[in-house]
Amino acid sequence: MSRSFPLKRASDITAFGSDVIEWTPADTDLPSGTRGFFLDADGTVTFKNKALVTRTAVPVKGVFCPPFVPRRITAIGTATKVYLIV
Repeated sequence: MSRSFPLKRASDITAFGSDVIEWTPADTDLPSGTRGFFLDADGTVTFKNKALVTRTAVPVKGVFCPPFVPRRITAIGTATKVYLIV
């Protein structure tokens, strides 16, 4: 059975990653190894999925990590910052 998390984090099932970086929305792929994202406030996110299909103005609760990782985050509404979990 393959592991979802690196071995060094296998004993901590609550951790998605080991760092957070600020990200500027753009039509570019998120860095490889991105494990999640969150916004600094309630808002919307426009993103492209793995197949590069655009999903527009999806509501996201601030400081909550949605259960998906898009390929690209192209825009945000209301919130002012995007943070990636790496």
